[in-house]
Amino acid sequence: LLEAGREESLVQSVPLTAAAFYGRIGNNWEYPSEPSDTVCKGVPGGVCLGFKGRGLGGTSSHNFMLYTRSHHRDFDGWASDGNYGWSYREVLPYFLKAESSYVKVSSNTFETPMISSVLEVAREFGYRAINPFDKVQLGFYRASTTTLKGQRNSAARAYLHPVRNRRNLHISMNSIVTKILIDPDTKTAYGVQFTKNGVSHTILTKKEIILSAGVIASPQLLMLSGIGPRHHLESLSIPVVKSLSVGYNLHDHYGYTQLKFNLRNPGTFEPHKTTAQQFDEYISNGTGPFSSP
Repeated sequence: LLEAGREESLVQSVPLTAAAFYGRIGNNWEYPSEPSDTVCKGVPGGVCLGFKGRGLGGTSSHNFMLYTRSHHRDFDGWASDGNYGWSYREVLPYFLKAESSYVKVSSNTFETPMISSVLEVAREFGYRAINPFDKVQLGFYRASTTTLKGQRNSAARAYLHPVRNRRNLHISMNSIVTKILIDPDTKTAYGVQFTKNGVSHTILTKKEIILSAGVIASPQLLMLSGIGPRHHLESLSIPVVKSLSVGYNLHDHYGYTQLKFNLRNPGTFEPHKTTAQQFDEYISNGTGPFSSP
């Protein structure tokens, strides 16, 4: 396992620390977008920053642990385009299996007085409380999180930590993959080039190579390895192994992050009001404000 980042720290497992780690240099890749006058209008130059986790567990080790499923129409749209097996009805069993197996999905029991106020205001505006896992996703609901017993349950903690001492598993941290070696005749991947501490290394494989570098770095590595649009690869003097539309048609969800409110009584949102008693509650029971992202 080649990982460009570092080990997930113990502090990162405390949900309340999510805001402190999100976007911190060293824990994530900051992918800047091309300047635009139609998006990111509140950001200088109209440049969006795409945050992606860097370290074992990827983004699941530094995000806000919020969990939801995509809208059923997204999956049904893929199926209607000819991607058989991807309808919402067909993928639902896999969601249910994932939500009850390794990466646990929980409903946080900690509530601040603000929650009831928000739900009351929502009802006044005509919105209703919903189950986010139903087909209707327009409304308000108490968020589900990928936490277990009050701790962040990242992909690394759920899948990797229980088996990391296996003799046939080797983990190399701070290792940045630069190229996948592919036989141009058989189109078969047979190795990986990476750098660690400024030194270049090559690993040859007998079986398969799993590329799991995210929606930005995965197509980037494919193109660096010769799989991508011919005109683009040739403009960079990269030998073409296979001309494919790699890196095209990336879609991201809409986001609006600047909706802020001034609270007359912030309560537990004020750091100096976080008490030793609350910390003791978290250590003893995994509950309280420290268990909430």
